[in-house]
Amino acid sequence: MRFVFALLCWAGMYALTVYIAGSFLGTLMTIGVWVLEVGFTTRAFMVSVPEACALVTTDLLKSLVRGMIPLWNHPFYNLQTYDTGLHFRFPWEQVKEGNYINLRVVTFPFRGETYPSKNGPMMKADWSIQFHPRLEMLPRYIYVGISTIMEGLHEVGSSFLSSEIKKMDPEQVRLGQKDLENRLREHFNLATHRVDDAGLQTGLSTLTGKSPSPNVSLEDFYGIELAKTSIADVDYSAEYQKVLESQAVAERLGEISDQLTKGDINRKQAMEAAMVINKNVTKEIRENVQEIRGEGANAIASFLMALANAAGKGGE
Repeated sequence: MRFVFALLCWAGMYALTVYIAGSFLGTLMTIGVWVLEVGFTTRAFMVSVPEACALVTTDLLKSLVRGMIPLWNHPFYNLQTYDTGLHFRFPWEQVKEGNYINLRVVTFPFRGETYPSKNGPMMKADWSIQFHPRLEMLPRYIYVGISTIMEGLHEVGSSFLSSEIKKMDPEQVRLGQKDLENRLREHFNLATHRVDDAGLQTGLSTLTGKSPSPNVSLEDFYGIELAKTSIADVDYSAEYQKVLESQAVAERLGEISDQLTKGDINRKQAMEAAMVINKNVTKEIRENVQEIRGEGANAIASFLMALANAAGKGGE
């Protein structure tokens, strides 16, 4: 249709040129003038779209007569999509630089998010999602916008991880990372979005070729295709790892206390063993020595504290 319209316009230009100037320019010069006219008007009739991109134009004529045509009762009625290549267009289709859309896959990582597990410890998850715009859904894609899409997908993924992790023990979460990733991917594939606006339902139906419905898939709602959903790492949160490390230091100091009380090691060996536990012996012993319990614990604790103080002064 657009190609035929362009040919008719150019044919009309030629006929008009012949009528006005053909008698004194001659055939060859007339053709030359017509070629220049075609060259000057090519941009009004054609558009070039680079590789891995698409273009969405706005039909200004449709915008003017929208109220006269009942079928144009959705937000995408005046948008036309062109994929990579050279295309004919109507001169009244508006081409804007911002409407060239990159069709390449994009990745959005969400790092360091924490969720409570079944027994209380916070778990840290690093996950990401990859997607790309769908050519036939580009009118919807540009209406939504990339930032809204990112926020919406993050909300869906984060709420799922929160609800699942709180059902699992910490070790189940850590050991079941792959299973959790598979379930997250399945959740995205099955997730839907509620659409109550009748005009938007009609518009999405027009783009997808499906029957209008109040429940649409996430891909249709955002105009994208999900490429990959992955969980890179699941582990204890940084705060909880510090607690575990502190507990381990306290337990080891308790063992040193028992060994020293029983005479299995001497004071020098106790201090050396305590220093091996943590590089910052002064800080760690002071923080954890009060956790030591058992016979002779107070005396050993005082001794280790004195050694820690001595070590701190000696290092200054």
